[in-house]
Amino acid sequence: MKSKILVIILLLLTTLVFGQIHRDPVVMYEPPEFLTHPPLWHHTIYDSTNIGYPIESVQDRYTDGYNNITYIRPRTWKPVFDGHYMYAFTTTFGTTRTIFGAILYKMDIRTGEILWQTVFDNRTLDRQEYVQTIELKDNKVELVTMKRFSDTSKDVPFTYNVFGADSYVCVRTYDASIGTLLEYNCWDKTDQYIAVVAPHSEEYRIIRKRDDGTFAYIDNRMLYDDYIDLKIIRPDGKTKFFRRDTMYYPKEKYINFNYLSTSYTAHKMMFLDNGNALVAYNYEYFDDIGRNLYPDLSYIQVYDQDFNPIQRISTGKFVNMFKEDIYDISILHADNQYFTLEINRNDTKNYIISDYDMNIINMIDYAEDYFKPVIGYGMLEYTHKPYRITKTYGKQIPNEIPQSLDYSIYENNQWVHKFSQHLGDNHYLDEIKFLTETPDHDILMCVDHAVYDEDLKVACNETEMWMLIDGDLLGIKTATENIVKPSSVKVFPNPGSNWFMIESDQRMKSLEVMDVFGVTRKPIHIDDFQYQLDLSSESSGMYFVRIIGDYGQTIAIQKLIKKD
Repeated sequence: MKSKILVIILLLLTTLVFGQIHRDPVVMYEPPEFLTHPPLWHHTIYDSTNIGYPIESVQDRYTDGYNNITYIRPRTWKPVFDGHYMYAFTTTFGTTRTIFGAILYKMDIRTGEILWQTVFDNRTLDRQEYVQTIELKDNKVELVTMKRFSDTSKDVPFTYNVFGADSYVCVRTYDASIGTLLEYNCWDKTDQYIAVVAPHSEEYRIIRKRDDGTFAYIDNRMLYDDYIDLKIIRPDGKTKFFRRDTMYYPKEKYINFNYLSTSYTAHKMMFLDNGNALVAYNYEYFDDIGRNLYPDLSYIQVYDQDFNPIQRISTGKFVNMFKEDIYDISILHADNQYFTLEINRNDTKNYIISDYDMNIINMIDYAEDYFKPVIGYGMLEYTHKPYRITKTYGKQIPNEIPQSLDYSIYENNQWVHKFSQHLGDNHYLDEIKFLTETPDHDILMCVDHAVYDEDLKVACNETEMWMLIDGDLLGIKTATENIVKPSSVKVFPNPGSNWFMIESDQRMKSLEVMDVFGVTRKPIHIDDFQYQLDLSSESSGMYFVRIIGDYGQTIAIQKLIKKD
């Protein structure tokens, strides 16, 4: 009897100390319930081979092995597409501090069918590995990952899971047709030239593999060190290029740099599809009373693929608009034409869609009603209209349920509510991780689906779920106006001497010739599909031409080399 009591006590102590509970994971998962306007299809991502892995509790979050830790999904994450096929990954096998692997899969977005799925799991190894980006090239899917240096917890207890610890770059290459692992390369710290990077905190660091096999990496260290690090890493993992930038500010006005500081550096960086990179920043000025944002201390720096600064965009107009309580501006989303900016204020926030000239296309409050916060906002890719998705809180505790999602489209200078999607009891969608308009004018969304369980709190049972929303419900299925299509731009000869021919498959309304510092040297107004650019009055060197289309959008930014 005493031995049984001791066993029970030991089990209880183990549960309390390690926060692990063994449960039947199959019972814990429940498919979502849509009482009105269900999606065309929905599919939850999980790994059946992981069933039976014990529940782990960290900061009131739970994982049971059947579900995935998806709430850490960074804003910079997005899948890759090839026609109607999507390739995506889900980090799993741990928590925000213990990422050991991922699920990689191919999906037909027309039906939601998983064509293949594969898993890598490093729980039995002594190092974490975390996926940073996914690329598709030559019928191969490449996962760019970060792998920790060897475990230090044996020497210094509890240091294994420290955020931002030094790591190195790895690439996992899979056959895009069947999902077979073709190649796995990791560049360990074998010599002093291996590039050191830091994983986990994607909002502070971003990496991307480029077409030539090198990696572009930016580490935002402005919060503590007043600079950012830019690296280009060779295919063998060694550093090819390194530069440390102190970001621009008007030195003639703010003579003492010690009066400037940066309090927020998260969600400031993004790689664009054209290879350019964005770094937003806000300096605060201390005036002996307090720290405040000023219009001439708020910018978005644009870098080209080689990390040359090609454009500096002022976001100062928004500092002026919300000068009473603004404290930060971050990038919610960006493409080659538009920004979706998040204006953070003391008691609320605003979302703004703007072009690269900071002309406001649309703007909303985070919550017109406290019980209807915005969980999705941006510009539809093809029909070129702003969308808004809010979730309605109920009076039940927790207040996320019962829940409904309200979908609206901005038309004729006003928000038009299209439909509401009501979920069943104890079901709710926590967050939209990714949203895009398909070429067929439906809406593809990645969301966190959760089930409220009184025994394990609200945040358990979170699973990553994809769903396709019928474009007919949004009134965009047959949209024909303002369709934004991918553009093709040619510049030749390049390098050249004085004359450069520019051809575009979209009508060009204007050009801006900029130097390497982003300063516009020559604005040109045109209305044609081709233009012969005269640079005879400019000295030899590198220039960039920004090509602007019918709706004020940036069609492309092309690099020019002028040689005498």
